[in-house]
Amino acid sequence: MTHVSDIGLIVGRELRKNIRSVKGIVLFAIAILGGLGLTMLVVWGSGFVEQKRAQTGIDSSELADMKLRLFIDQYGEEQGRFLAAVPTVMYLLFNVMVGLAPLFIVLMGFDSISGETQYRTVRFWTLRARRSSYYVGKVLGLWVVNAGVWLAMSLVTWIVATARGDASFGECVTWGTRMWLVTLPMSGAWVAIVMFVASLFRRPMISLLVSLATFFGLWVLHLVNSVLYKSGKLSVRPFDYIYPNFWDNYLLTKDLGVFMTGLLPCLGLTAVFLGLGLWRFHARDL
Repeated sequence: MTHVSDIGLIVGRELRKNIRSVKGIVLFAIAILGGLGLTMLVVWGSGFVEQKRAQTGIDSSELADMKLRLFIDQYGEEQGRFLAAVPTVMYLLFNVMVGLAPLFIVLMGFDSISGETQYRTVRFWTLRARRSSYYVGKVLGLWVVNAGVWLAMSLVTWIVATARGDASFGECVTWGTRMWLVTLPMSGAWVAIVMFVASLFRRPMISLLVSLATFFGLWVLHLVNSVLYKSGKLSVRPFDYIYPNFWDNYLLTKDLGVFMTGLLPCLGLTAVFLGLGLWRFHARDL
């Protein structure tokens, strides 16, 4: 078989395994319930804001101006005006996807390779497919599963938000699809990182602990780096550049140049850790 057919075989197998497994079903259900919960939270928050607006006498146009100023302060003039048009539920959903996707990827992928190397079942698949195809198929399979789960969560949110009148269905589809697509490069980098870490160990529990430590370690480095940079103690932000979620503001823009500034580092991180994982998987004794 060719590399493409080998990879397709592994990806299909990963999709079936994750959909049928108890772990996959539980995480998928949590994502769906999370979409419902997020929408209900936004509905409650909107009602609370509306109640306070009525009590203080602020009209809708003033509230929209406050939102616009808030977004301009956070993102700058041009991008702030662009994002101020996003329905609140879509904006919150995007931040949930960006923030929780790495943890979801860790929980779904920590035993993807270590579980099979522990019991030597990997030998069966490496007889049917090349090692490189096996590893790339594992990475792509996890990436597709993650993308599918967050798309399902988005669909639930769109339907509930439309039914509640929080946003039109057109707004949900337009902005929701755009924001879901923006998460894909970042999740690709996280998948490559998690799969590389997971490929280093034969025991799934150790793989899980080290993967979680890696995720939280990168987040802490990013947080410390951001604080020091904003306080003026650092003139550059080196640790931010290896943290995939740092690039969300660059990807969430209508400016092609700025978008590429965020896309290329995500693709670079994916390529580097995919290459490291392939090298490690080729070198290890199965």
